[in-house]
Amino acid sequence: NNYVSDSNTVQISGNSIQRAGTNDFYGRAIQVGLGQESSRAIVTFNTISNAGGITINSDKNSYAQVKSNSIDSSYYNGLELHRVSGIIEANTITNAGKWGDFGIYLNSDFNYPAIDTLKYNTVSNCGYYSNPNSTTTSASRGGLSINGYTQVVANYNNFVDNNSFEVVNNVPAASVSQQNAKFNYWGTTTTAEIATGGNPKNLTKVYDQYDVSSLGFVNYGGSLNAAYPNGTPSSLTSSGQLTFVDRLGGLVLNYPQGDTLRAKVVDADRNLSSSALDTLSVRFSSEKETLGEKITFTETGVNTGVFTASMLFSETTAVAADGVLQVDRGNKLTGTYVDPTDDFGNTTSLTATSYYGLTLVTSGSLTANTTWTAANSPYLLTGDVIVPQGITLTVEPGVEVRIKAITDDLSGGDDVNRIEIRVEGQLSAKGTAQDSIRFVSNAQIPAAGDWYGIVSYGSYSGKVTLKYCRLNNYVKGISVTGEGSYGYYTGYVNTDTIGVYHSKFYAGGDAINTNSVSYHPVMFESNKVYDAGIYDNINSSYKRYVDNSFLGSTNKVIYVRLRNNGSTSSSALKKTSRLLIQGNTIVNGRLTVDNNSSRAGSDIRVVSNSLQANSSYNTWGEFMYVYSYNVNYNNYVSDSNTVQISGNSIQ
Repeated sequence: NNYVSDSNTVQISGNSIQRAGTNDFYGRAIQVGLGQESSRAIVTFNTISNAGGITINSDKNSYAQVKSNSIDSSYYNGLELHRVSGIIEANTITNAGKWGDFGIYLNSDFNYPAIDTLKYNTVSNCGYYSNPNSTTTSASRGGLSINGYTQVVANYNNFVDNNSFEVVNNVPAASVSQQNAKFNYWGTTTTAEIATGGNPKNLTKVYDQYDVSSLGFVNYGGSLNAAYPNGTPSSLTSSGQLTFVDRLGGLVLNYPQGDTLRAKVVDADRNLSSSALDTLSVRFSSEKETLGEKITFTETGVNTGVFTASMLFSETTAVAADGVLQVDRGNKLTGTYVDPTDDFGNTTSLTATSYYGLTLVTSGSLTANTTWTAANSPYLLTGDVIVPQGITLTVEPGVEVRIKAITDDLSGGDDVNRIEIRVEGQLSAKGTAQDSIRFVSNAQIPAAGDWYGIVSYGSYSGKVTLKYCRLNNYVKGISVTGEGSYGYYTGYVNTDTIGVYHSKFYAGGDAINTNSVSYHPVMFESNKVYDAGIYDNINSSYKRYVDNSFLGSTNKVIYVRLRNNGSTSSSALKKTSRLLIQGNTIVNGRLTVDNNSSRAGSDIRVVSNSLQANSSYNTWGEFMYVYSYNVNYNNYVSDSNTVQISGNSIQ
């Protein structure tokens, strides 16, 4: 009945759960499961000893208040939250995780991320408390563990004497660039380490991007000199923030031609006067005016610490330092603000980026044949672009298609949170060796999975042709979820060919990844795929994988399925199925072929390929596996089913 989601409330308060004895207890003292829809949990003033920890798990985003609980001697994590946002306040957690684990463990996922605030908690002696002297460099034990898509604000807590790590941040920087762990007390040893030399740096008991470069940074600025509530911050300065904005103050990814550049700086440290408006300066540059223009920002009000300014663009002038930014259509814009005192009291240069004059593509279905021209490039996608049956989308050589990351303003398609180019008609993107076509993320820091990919779908599943293209930062390069026109009468193939030639796939999943569908021929030739493979589960009778390179250290699989006609109809064309896999280089991967021949022969040739692996690679099976299943319902000549494996190198 669409009632307010948090009208479902679970309150567990004022309970005492204490267990005698010294033998281990493997359960939870309190476990809350919030199923189906979002709910609210209040878990407060409980005392738990030797009886397990507290776990709150939600199917979707839920809210929790976890306050003033005492948790001592839990076999696993002391406090564990899954897909739960909320306030974790004034809890005392000691001796959590007998053989590993954490005092507090937070996890969420892409569809249901969490934002958790931790304050006034004490987490101590957690993670392998049975043997505090046994430490590890793996991120498997300690005080606080942050995982999935969780964002944390953890201020004025005590993380003291936890095994191996006080904080482990496993969240990629592409999801959360920085976890706010300011104004905490880290114990005697870590406090001394912070005080020795400059900051920020790689702290022994903080696991973040200093340990794995792809992870987000744990910002430990302003650390307390003693345990809360008695400790005082080592610094109260804060980092500024620079953003490109529109006239209403909203974040801008692209300024239309003829618009005005507007920007905002938020920096409380620059509010120097309590009675007058303060000012600061920021330099903006473009790909046309590389030295840029330095302009003055003025505080929006006395004591706000918020500063704004604006500047005109010009596509025609060529005068430097005139207060007008020279631009060409499609230019990337960069703003640089020098913050004199960041979270650690250092002088830091902060940058922000936007674009000028990108062609904004309207999300949704095309209504007529459409061409994305080099003259109007780059193009910016903010939601799914749908190419219906009977419509062709043509992309000219030299076009760059920029795709907004982790969003879809249509909330549709195979992934409601990522943008897709969905094809039921035809997509023809034919670049040249001199002018390739690029499909790339528009994120400031692009990452794998920023957009979904190209999808051939529906009852009239589309024809996709890519030539001299580059696809970056996708989930699946080309996925095929629809069958298209029937292929019974044409030898188990149709004209909806998936054709990819001289193209490159970077920072994403499989170049081709399909459902178990039928009829599409596949031509994949002279391409380069980095750290990914192929999952071609299309039942069709004609495929070519020729002169491709599957590179990178990541383990990968090239899987190709072949099938011919199984129809008993006399009018169904019973045609020999053909697969050629030739001249490919596969690094740290295996090749699998799965053939099913029912009423005609098959011709499978796997020739002159090079499979290479480093010493740490283990296939747990064959480097090359070809399975050919021949039923021979129509009594064709038995040796018309041929498998040829010749001239390959496997090292």
